[in-house]
Amino acid sequence: MFSFLKKRLLYRFIIVYLQDDSVFVHIYDIKNIKILNSDMQNFELKKRNELTNEVIDFINKKQREVIRSYIITLVNSLGQGIIPTCNKNKFKKFNIDEKYIYYICIDNLFTNYVTKADIRWLQKIFAPVGIDLIFSPFIVLKKLIENYEIQKDEVVLFVLYHNLYATLIVYKNGKYIYGNFFNTFDEQNPLYTDYENSNENEIEDETFEIDEILEEDFEDIPSIDLNDSVDNAKNELNYKIMIDLVEENRNFAYQLSNSLKEFYSNKIYDSNFVDKIVIFSEDSVDINLIEYIENELFLSVDTEMIEMDEVVLNLSKEELF
Repeated sequence: MFSFLKKRLLYRFIIVYLQDDSVFVHIYDIKNIKILNSDMQNFELKKRNELTNEVIDFINKKQREVIRSYIITLVNSLGQGIIPTCNKNKFKKFNIDEKYIYYICIDNLFTNYVTKADIRWLQKIFAPVGIDLIFSPFIVLKKLIENYEIQKDEVVLFVLYHNLYATLIVYKNGKYIYGNFFNTFDEQNPLYTDYENSNENEIEDETFEIDEILEEDFEDIPSIDLNDSVDNAKNELNYKIMIDLVEENRNFAYQLSNSLKEFYSNKIYDSNFVDKIVIFSEDSVDINLIEYIENELFLSVDTEMIEMDEVVLNLSKEELF
């Protein structure tokens, strides 16, 4: 009964996406589980550690207008991932030190973690406006996977591609085998935790397997040859595709190729060869990128258009209602 009454009240969900040098604020007024109004505003992110006064004033104004307002964001830092077990005694096998992370077992399927330093950073940047719900992109991707039809014994690499960030999960028969998170822009990620300058809970380099921003040219992207060992897969992408791909796609392809190499070569993963890749995105995926994945990584590609806000709103309602 109480849950039913809660749904009849007016709620305002303020979703804040942080990306490179931008802040996207999406606002939804919801009553009876229906969207009554929506608004979207974009702002600059001029400094790594703070929102501008313009953003703060806008969000605070929107909060004051509705009593039950909630601010929501996604973790967009590289110090996050999944571990294909909920047994914390096995964390070190995956080079994860429990004392440096916040983690949660998801449906007894896998552990989702993020570094404490990254959570502190989010709390700092949102301090002027508050933060109510923080979602991992891995949880968003899990939600999408649950609604996708998968053949038995099929090994699928699922990708959530949103705001120049990619979240990867390899899935087979209900098991979440491998996960990775990276960005696709060249410049140093302003949301990347500077562990070297952290005065609190300093983290050693070997503690986490966190991808760095890779500066090599796209011509160094390795092809994955399923007939050879991964260590010998050093074929380069042909020149025609290289010049056709925009920088964002080159970076995506490079990071994707390296993620596959890690998955195939690292013995800690149940590394069956991936049968296909499914890319969830709000925008259409460049045909040149699809051709690269199909011709050089030998994977069939399926693309699915999604409404990111819709998934985040559904997760938020599950938390609150």
